[in-house]
Amino acid sequence: MFCDRQHRADEQLDCGLIEVGRSADFVIMDKAQHSPGKNLRESVRLGDLPGVGMTIIDGIVRTQRSRNTPPATKVPEIRLASN
Repeated sequence: MFCDRQHRADEQLDCGLIEVGRSADFVIMDKAQHSPGKNLRESVRLGDLPGVGMTIIDGIVRTQRSRNTPPATKVPEIRLASN
């Protein structure tokens, strides 16, 4: 679900903000490789599937690079924070 602050507040949803204690489920997408679209929105508008680069569920990276969709043009990186 795409959710902005107003929608989140109106529906009292636990999403739409990134904060400690909130739901932390994300799908990181980009336009599929070799899509004629200039960006994700345009490529989907043209009928292409999005390239899924990573899924994060409960704040934990669960998958990288989907095997069921075309590869994403830009692939997310995991960087560990230094102390």
